[in-house]
Amino acid sequence: MSFPMNSMISMLLGLIYSSLTEEVYRNIAIEILSSYAQLQTITQKELAQKCNVTISTLNKFYASVGCRSYNDFKRHMKDGENIRRAQIDMRFQKTDEKTMLDNIRALAKTPFNRSLFVHSVQEYNELAYEAPRIIILGGNFSQALTLHYQQDMILFGKLVYAYPSVGTIVIPEVNDKTLFVLISQSGNTLGFAKDKIAELKSQYHKISVITGNSSVVKDNSIKNVIRMPIEGEDEVGNTLLVEMLRYMKYQYHEMYCR
Repeated sequence: MSFPMNSMISMLLGLIYSSLTEEVYRNIAIEILSSYAQLQTITQKELAQKCNVTISTLNKFYASVGCRSYNDFKRHMKDGENIRRAQIDMRFQKTDEKTMLDNIRALAKTPFNRSLFVHSVQEYNELAYEAPRIIILGGNFSQALTLHYQQDMILFGKLVYAYPSVGTIVIPEVNDKTLFVLISQSGNTLGFAKDKIAELKSQYHKISVITGNSSVVKDNSIKNVIRMPIEGEDEVGNTLLVEMLRYMKYQYHEMYCR
């Protein structure tokens, strides 16, 4: 899966998401993004310790993403951050909450309950704020559509990434306070991966589901459900998901980053 590349962050997120990435490189990318706020000040030795690898392995990692050294890598990270922050500022200046909610309503294929949606997103963001990281699972294309959400949330101080699905949902071993986000527009993915979903719910108890399937409800593990006003899956649903994610990160920013 390829990603649009306007920053080193997007390249690292692409490495994490790709099922072809070596596990050691995936873990390095995750550790770098989890230490993002401190990256410009920590030494390469400290980063190697965090990643549990040698400096030689880190040097090979930098080369794999087109960088000559640790300092070169940090420069690319900072340059990409500056570009992305300018984009975020510009977009937030040109939009507002009402416009985003109106866009969602215009794309809706089923009745859109605005107040319920806003409440469910607020509930989600409260869970997101408390979680040490957010991992996005689901259909491959839905996961790919979350890239801008992942990038911006990392700049807001929250580690978010999509974990690769190989034939079915793959469940990584992580801190039990991790918030998992399952995206299944029609609910088909939840049905196809029923055993894996049951396994996820038995191991972790902070799960949010974004779906148009009305049969999905909260339980001991599913703490939040964000309804998509759609039936089935189509290109409009993909556009709707992007708009919903845009509102989710906007609200998170307003709640915690002002």
